[in-house]
Amino acid sequence: MLGAVLVSSSILAWQSSHEQERIVQANFDTIGVLRAATGVKLAALNAMRGERGFLLTEEAAHLEPYLQGRKNLARRLDDLAALQQDNTHAVHNLRIAAAEYLAMLDKAITLTQRGQRDKAIDLVRQNGTTNDLASIDKLADAIIEKERQSVQLINERAARLNK
Repeated sequence: MLGAVLVSSSILAWQSSHEQERIVQANFDTIGVLRAATGVKLAALNAMRGERGFLLTEEAAHLEPYLQGRKNLARRLDDLAALQQDNTHAVHNLRIAAAEYLAMLDKAITLTQRGQRDKAIDLVRQNGTTNDLASIDKLADAIIEKERQSVQLINERAARLNK
């Protein structure tokens, strides 16, 4: 009888330990997703900041935040894709929105570099890159919310198991 109690106790301890490891990993993964999704939003904003600075001043030095934002946007999207293997559709949509957004910024910068600053400003006003930025924010926020809900469910289940 004592042996059965010890075996049962050992099994329960192992299951609890295994569940705790799963919770730790889920929380760790969630932090990665939150960082990557927030990084996407910040990189897109920095790209716009550089583009707008260049449009206002026509000084190449103001393109640095744009160039850095472009590079960081690609990196954070790759990070997010690696972490969201079960949510590839959402990441794909975010990539499309980012590509469309960057294409618009590129076009405005190219027009300015060609001496057509007024056309670039009209392009920005008519096409509203802020709407494209809002779309990126919305898609990234949806990924963040889904991840938060997922980890909340895991944590709630663990709390029930540990009662």
